[in-house]
Amino acid sequence: MRTINQLWLKYSDSRFGFTVQAMIYQEVGEDYPSFCDRVGWSIHNPNTPNAELTFNLKAPLGHLPSRRWVGGYNWWRHAGALTAKLSACGLNES
Repeated sequence: MRTINQLWLKYSDSRFGFTVQAMIYQEVGEDYPSFCDRVGWSIHNPNTPNAELTFNLKAPLGHLPSRRWVGGYNWWRHAGALTAKLSACGLNES
């Protein structure tokens, strides 16, 4: 995960990546709806999985990678999984 995070940071000019998402999540007081609002994700489970994603540098900070990597489309799993995985890898310390 560290390597993937470094690649996201490098090629997005530090706009995307797990550490960017962790920072935003902490900034909003670990409030998942606020986190989703900041990164440009809908709260609900969209019918078309990638319809809400913007695959360019104009997307909001932390927009990518999508939440699919941790909990699939079960959005309520994302926040806890994000925190746990970042902590386990030491990514939230970078």
